[in-house]
Amino acid sequence: MKHKKICIFCLCIALALLLSFIAYKYFYNSLYPKPKTEAHKLPKTAVETPSDKIRSSETVIEKPSVVNKIGNLPGNLSNFGLIAQQGNWVYFFSRVPHVGIYKAMPDLETAMQKICDDDAYSINVVGEWIYYIEKISGKLYKINTKGKNKTLVLDTPCQYVVIKDNWIYYWTGYRGGEASSYKLNKRNITGDSCIFLCEINTLADPLTIDDNYIYYSTLDYTSRAIHTLWRINLDGSNKTQLTTTKSYNPLAYDGWIYFVDEDLRGFYDIDLYKDKRKLWRIKSDGSNIENVGTDSIFCFNIINNYVYYMDFHKKLYRINKDGSNKTELKLTSPIPEYTSSSPGIGLTQDYLVIFHDNESAFYTMKYDGTIQKCIK
Repeated sequence: MKHKKICIFCLCIALALLLSFIAYKYFYNSLYPKPKTEAHKLPKTAVETPSDKIRSSETVIEKPSVVNKIGNLPGNLSNFGLIAQQGNWVYFFSRVPHVGIYKAMPDLETAMQKICDDDAYSINVVGEWIYYIEKISGKLYKINTKGKNKTLVLDTPCQYVVIKDNWIYYWTGYRGGEASSYKLNKRNITGDSCIFLCEINTLADPLTIDDNYIYYSTLDYTSRAIHTLWRINLDGSNKTQLTTTKSYNPLAYDGWIYFVDEDLRGFYDIDLYKDKRKLWRIKSDGSNIENVGTDSIFCFNIINNYVYYMDFHKKLYRINKDGSNKTELKLTSPIPEYTSSSPGIGLTQDYLVIFHDNESAFYTMKYDGTIQKCIK
């Protein structure tokens, strides 16, 4: 009997504790109610993303807010085509930190991402595609800006690719013994049309294109003495010779064609190029040829009405496009010797880039020479 009373007493204590806990929770929630909320959900067609992205129900696809009509600046292409810009992104070949094509912000460091492992040049960027010549095979490929869907575009070696208004302009040909034959072609970017433009029996030089014409220079293979500037329409008609004197590395800018008067046959040889390889320009119609500056020039590029060039003493200068107002942009880091590769000057929207195509370093700076960096 006594044991039964003890069990009843324990059950009463447990029931009292349970009722006390329920009463506490009720009065606590009454005094401190939780706010009523709904999960913040965006419809699949309206997502808080940057303006250059479109989100589908499954994936995020990058869509460039700016699409190039010309795949790269003429001056960048004449400097090996190792760097190109579209919108806020810069696409470039580098051996830093490893060989490949990269993309980054204009300073070439911020948000740097690797696209692919190919050794590349003649880079052109149009829309969602990066076009480039793969150095070993010499063939033209394309890969999307996210590094996927690498595709062979031209199944034959080519040189000096320029993309303009959905047409790919390029040289194909051979160099054998004392004979050479190069053909200038253009191919629709969709691949459904290929048009022959002209043929030359000498070595081809880089192409440069403006709104109406293609400009190129030709080189006599045996004597290396006759290298003249030519112009043809974009459809291959009206082939016209513009110069009868030595003309190398043409670059079209603002109604003028800039060129140097000597080929580059060595790397770092001041005596060989003393009083040679001067910069000239000629109107696109072949008139008004004039000298631009007095220095012997190793490489040059043009942007914002300024010519930037390096001389054979590894000094960097800026002049007005007419050759006036020469200013040295002093380099805070030494440039490698011109012995294993040619230096080039690349341009982005905000930065000038000095690179060697075979060196594991490149240099960036603002156009006024400030904020210099050596990226290794």
